[in-house]
Amino acid sequence: MSKIPKAFGEILNMLLKPCEFNIDECIEKFSNIPELESTLIQILNYNSKLNREILSLKDAVLYLGAKNTRIIAIAYITRLLLPNRNGRAGKNGIQQFF
Repeated sequence: MSKIPKAFGEILNMLLKPCEFNIDECIEKFSNIPELESTLIQILNYNSKLNREILSLKDAVLYLGAKNTRIIAIAYITRLLLPNRNGRAGKNGIQQFF
């Protein structure tokens, strides 16, 4: 089973208090989990009808807000932990999920 990175828990704790968290510190924590960072940006660019492309994690978090960022992060980690059709958890099933 995949391990949950320590930074993930720290990110969730920060996002639970959206009025109090420091976005730069939050972005720094996200950068410790590159797969989550790229997934967040890919989801936004694939599903959004913005007139511009989201290029950075900071843009993504600012656009989504703390609550929506937290929801996507939880979905990401849940998919990472749940087994796929072959009975294995891991990164391979994440792209199919999103």
